Amino acid sequence: MTALKLENVTIRYGGTVVVDGVSLAVEEGELLCIAGANGSGKSSLLRGILGLVPLAGGRVERGRAAFVPQSEDADRDFPATVWEVVLTGTQCPGWRLPLYSRSGRKAAARAIADFGLTSLARHEVGTLSGGQMRRVLLARALSGHTGLLLLDEPCTGLDPAIRRLLYGLLGRRCHEEGTAVLMVTHNLNEVRAFAGEEALSGRVAFMEHGRLSVAGPLRSYGEEQA
Repeated sequence: MTALKLENVTIRYGGTVVVDGVSLAVEEGELLCIAGANGSGKSSLLRGILGLVPLAGGRVERGRAAFVPQSEDADRDFPATVWEVVLTGTQCPGWRLPLYSRSGRKAAARAIADFGLTSLARHEVGTLSGGQMRRVLLARALSGHTGLLLLDEPCTGLDPAIRRLLYGLLGRRCHEEGTAVLMVTHNLNEVRAFAGEEALSGRVAFMEHGRLSVAGPLRSYGEEQA
C-alpha cells in the first residue's frame, strides 16, 4: 500500500518557486532517499508534506507521520526533560485521555535506551549537546507507531556507531511494521551500505532547482557511480 503520495506539488516563497510540480509515491516498508545541492528544495518539500508551509499547487496524501528536521527546532529554554520530549512521540491521536498509553511509555523507554540516553532521561533538554539533542529527536520520532518517517539529514552530528544503530532501527521499522521512510541525505553511499546490511528496499531521487527525478534502486546507485 502507498504510505505517501504527492501529485504535482508546488511551493513558493514570495514569487520564487522552490518546489516545482513534484509527484512521487512511497510504499509501505520502502526507503526513499532524496539528494541534491543546498537550496534545491529538499527541506521545503518535507515541510510541505507536513503542512508546515502552504502548497501553491498540487496535493499530498499521507497518514500520520513523524519528522526530524535538519536544524534543531527544539526550544532549549523550555523546561522539558529528555523523557518528556521522547514521550511526546507516542501521544495518542486526538485529545482523548490518557495522552500516553502504557505501551507508549514502554516504547519511549526503549527508544531512549536504544539511543544511549538512559542516563540523561531526567535531564532538561537545555543542558544537552547538539549531538545528544539530535539523538533525542530521533528517539522521539522512532518511539511512535507512525506509518511514515520524514528525516532531513538525520545523521548530522552523530558518531558512526549511532549512525549504524539508526539504520538498524529503520530497517526493523520497515520490515516489522511496514513503515515508509523519506530521507533527505548528502551521503548516499553510506545509506546504500547500511541499507544493504538491513536488506532495505530503497530508491534514490535527486532534486535540482525544485524539480525531482527518481534515479532508480538504491543498491544500483553506488555501482553506477563506480
